[in-house]
Amino acid sequence: MEKLCQDGYDVKVYGNSWEKCPKNYCLVKRGRVQFRGVNCCGEMSKVFNASKIVLSFVREHNKELLACRTYEIPACGAFMLHKRTSKTGDVFEEGKEAEFFGSYEEMKEKIDFYLKNDELRKKIAEAGYKKVTGGGNLFVDRVQFIIDIFNSLK
Repeated sequence: MEKLCQDGYDVKVYGNSWEKCPKNYCLVKRGRVQFRGVNCCGEMSKVFNASKIVLSFVREHNKELLACRTYEIPACGAFMLHKRTSKTGDVFEEGKEAEFFGSYEEMKEKIDFYLKNDELRKKIAEAGYKKVTGGGNLFVDRVQFIIDIFNSLK
């Protein structure tokens, strides 16, 4: 995110612990850090939908392949540009239901492309929304899946 800011992109970051960010960082100097988390549901949806592109990262140090945000962003109807992992393609079709990147350069290329292609970006966001809300990927669906597995073990 700092590099995107340095490269002139209009980014905003939300979350706790950003107060540890050095004051000379581009994100801080340009007022891009919001210094607060975004609560689930209403506020998160407003932030996502006020954004043309919502970036999604995983915690690689935790060997995370998908995160709650992987589902929350499209569930809010927002366009998601997600860090590519070995599991992202199992959930969303790349370029149709979400978009992915594997490097900083690829992320920048896709940001530039989708900022210039509003209709395609909106079409992908809508397909991602339909995938999450209609494809058994809501939290209630996942909980039921876990319960079904548990019950099958009896």
